Amino acid sequence: MDYGSEKWLLYFSESQPRRPAVIRQLLSNHLTTSALFWGRAYGLLDIIALPLDINNFEPTLDELCQKKLLVETSKGMCLTAKGKLRVEELKSKHQFLREPAFFNGFDLKGWEKQFYLLVQVASELSYQNNKYFAITNDFRTQQLFKNWFRRYGKATLLEEITTSLTDFLAHEPKLDAQLFCEQLTGHGRLGQTKAQLAARYRLQIAEIEVGWRDMCARYAKYLLEQNFELAKLVLNYKRLSNLPASTEKTYTLFLAGKSIEEIVNLRRIRKSTVQEHLLNVAILADDFPKEQLLSPKIKKQIVDLFENCPVLDWKFQQLHESYPEISFFEYRLCQIERIIAGERKA
Repeated sequence: MDYGSEKWLLYFSESQPRRPAVIRQLLSNHLTTSALFWGRAYGLLDIIALPLDINNFEPTLDELCQKKLLVETSKGMCLTAKGKLRVEELKSKHQFLREPAFFNGFDLKGWEKQFYLLVQVASELSYQNNKYFAITNDFRTQQLFKNWFRRYGKATLLEEITTSLTDFLAHEPKLDAQLFCEQLTGHGRLGQTKAQLAARYRLQIAEIEVGWRDMCARYAKYLLEQNFELAKLVLNYKRLSNLPASTEKTYTLFLAGKSIEEIVNLRRIRKSTVQEHLLNVAILADDFPKEQLLSPKIKKQIVDLFENCPVLDWKFQQLHESYPEISFFEYRLCQIERIIAGERKA
């Protein structure tokens, strides 16, 4: 089993059982309220929508169990002592995504095409060459670049691509920067494939791929943070909010002072849907005003009932038997609040 397969070990814990289905849902951006809740509980919200191939996820986990790197329990899978040592070894020897949360809401494949194109065009223009075949024939990519170029022009492109890449790469390990640049196409040179680079530098293709994705995304983030005009191109591939549009509409109405019932009527959606939207925001946003939906009395009843029970072991059925008037929505809000409070203490 290679490094590419063993990367899944990074998403498991030695002390906390984790359900593979939740990890798969987070990676594939299939964000149910349950997946988000358990993702927060596991501390894995930053893996949402990572650009990783999950086609063989479950069979690979079975192999990792057979190799005694993972063990299956009634509550999920845990790292074994052997698995924990392997994780430490992987982290010391291999490169992994350093800004995983940035991928949530980021169209990496689209940005890759745009990045390849703007580097190629800048290189050709620096040699006054106007006769070349564009590295991508994707219509949207070309049109977005043409629109940007008409507004900002050659001088801005050449200045910003040179300045930004020089500064960005200056803070990267030399080999990582070299591997990154060798995949780019410019005047008189074609970018190397990941297979070619893996063979030349005696690395695994999976490691070259992770390194490229990591640096390509972090370069996009760097452009945004430094307010380059090139950041205008990045914005075409990055959502400003991580909330789905429908959830954001519900939350906007809630912040405007609308009750759940009013939102139901205004949006013409089910009450359960509105509650799911609000739970999702409560999970993702630490500043969500839970006190507007969870009274001190109900919160105390829930906390007192589960006083000696770990928050992830709470059972709604047990609460319902003692306090049938308390809804699952209020129960889950309280649970989320306790999980976030526990993170702050840790």
